Amino acid sequence: MRKKLHPAKGGIQNLPYEVSVVRKVFYLCPPGYTFLYHKIRKTAGLSFITVFIFSLFSLTQAESLTTKVCFKNVCLIAEIADDNFKRQQGLMFRKSLPENEGMLFVFDEEQRYSFWMKNMFIPLDFIWISKDKRIIDIMTDVKPCVDACDNLIPKEKVKYVLEVNSGFVSKHKLNLGDQVFLDTKVLLN
Repeated sequence: MRKKLHPAKGGIQNLPYEVSVVRKVFYLCPPGYTFLYHKIRKTAGLSFITVFIFSLFSLTQAESLTTKVCFKNVCLIAEIADDNFKRQQGLMFRKSLPENEGMLFVFDEEQRYSFWMKNMFIPLDFIWISKDKRIIDIMTDVKPCVDACDNLIPKEKVKYVLEVNSGFVSKHKLNLGDQVFLDTKVLLN
């Protein structure tokens, strides 16, 4: 015999929608088939966890900060990668990068930071920038790697690294020693 829940006594109708659906399945199961209830309950829990994790990932993507980066004759908009997660992710798995856009990696201190092109789909130019905001090194037309990936390391210590579409450096005639102007409202250091 199936139990009947009374709405006034805190029955199914007063429960959150997802829980009430799962409980209804339990009470509708014929005797001996309550294992279906437990299977659905586990699946619903996993679905919730999956949706929660996806929501967190989407939130971090939506909250990407950008800044304006200017050189002597051109400006671009760059996403800011200023924490370990964003720096590790970088531009990986992106199929394209809009013209006059890029990614600016911001580090806490000057070092000779290493980069590579694993899981990349587009060739890039790398612009290595010192703490006094001058171009220290340039690597142009760096192609994505398939198996063995070379480490890309600047000649000197840098505080910023700017990744842009391949051809950006030659198109805008950027040179070593050129001044870089960063929007200081976003980059407080």
